[in-house]
Amino acid sequence: MSIFDAIVNGAVKGTKTKAGRRNIPISEDVCDLLALEMKKHDSEYLFLNSQQRVWNQDSFRKHRWRSLLDSCGVKYRSPYQMRHTFASKLISEGVNHWKISKLMGHSSPNTLYQHYGNFIDEYEREHNA
Repeated sequence: MSIFDAIVNGAVKGTKTKAGRRNIPISEDVCDLLALEMKKHDSEYLFLNSQQRVWNQDSFRKHRWRSLLDSCGVKYRSPYQMRHTFASKLISEGVNHWKISKLMGHSSPNTLYQHYGNFIDEYEREHNA
C-alpha cells in the first residue's frame, strides 16, 4: 500500500515532504479486507461516509472514530495519537529505527529520537540488562 496524497480541510494535497511519500507494508489478510471495502463503492478513496463522500476529518473524529473506540472498549484518543502508538510499538519490538522513520514519513531517525528518545532508552535498558 502506498500513500501519495492527503486530504486536508477537504482539499487533496501531496504529502508534506518527499520523505512523506512512503510504502506501508500490510499483510495479505489486510490487503484482502481493503479490496473488499473498495468493491463497495466506485470511489478512488477507501473510507467514505454514509453519503458516499470522503470523510471530513472533524466529522470522522467526532462520529466514526469515537464510535469505533467505544465499540472496542478503548479510552478516547485522537487519531493522530495512533502514530505514537505505532512508533512506540515498533521501537519496543526492536525494529530498525531507519525503517520506523521511513514508515512514519521522517527523513531520518533524528525526528524519531526527538519524539521517542525516552522510550528508546527505556527499551534498551530493559532488553540489554
